[in-house]
Amino acid sequence: MLNHATPENLNSQTASASHWGGRRPALAAAACWWLVFLALAVVTLFTGWASRPVTLMLQLVASLGAGFQAGWLYQRGRPGGNRLVRQGALAGFYLPVASALVILVIAVLVGIGSFGLLIPLMVPYFLFLPVEIGACSLLGAFGAWIYRKFFVR
Repeated sequence: MLNHATPENLNSQTASASHWGGRRPALAAAACWWLVFLALAVVTLFTGWASRPVTLMLQLVASLGAGFQAGWLYQRGRPGGNRLVRQGALAGFYLPVASALVILVIAVLVGIGSFGLLIPLMVPYFLFLPVEIGACSLLGAFGAWIYRKFFVR
């Protein structure tokens, strides 16, 4: 009786399988890629922006991966859903926004301890942030589109 596939068993199996993506697959995907994104942002700040061309490309690749993963999680939880690319764009959007919030808190705490020496490094970061948010959102949407185009049947 336990191995028999009843609607109750299928619902519990589906619920546990799709629990990881839950209702917010974009947020779950962004959470997986966030530490990589944050580490690259910290490297950028503490190298005085010398490493920005390399870290930006790696952050964009992370956004593409987050978008792909958000598309996978969305499709897994809602087969046939029509907002797959939107979930990828949201995953790409969440990465730089969450990273900027944490960097802002770190800069304020370190800035207080160092009498404001880190604050000048934050100005270009926050001036460049809207471009980074747009690019990451676009690549997140592209990652979800790649998933839909090549992996959804």
